[in-house]
Amino acid sequence: MSGIGSGRQAAFHRTSFLWLVATKHGNETIRALPAEHAGKCVLGANGRLFVAEGAGLTEAADTGTLAFHEGSIKGALPQVLRAP
Repeated sequence: MSGIGSGRQAAFHRTSFLWLVATKHGNETIRALPAEHAGKCVLGANGRLFVAEGAGLTEAADTGTLAFHEGSIKGALPQVLRAP
């Protein structure tokens, strides 16, 4: 019986640790992006979903190479088309 309890406790500690890491990354992302674009899909300079985090996200936000999509994507990723 004690093995079951210890397994649950270890799983709890691992889940707690993963949650803390995820919220730390989430907070860093929130701080890096402009507040006026909260809730929008973040796209890179190529018009595709932006996937960098940490320093890559901060650099892209600071250099203005991000685009934001405010509409509902409903399962399809938006693409930003540039006028020729």
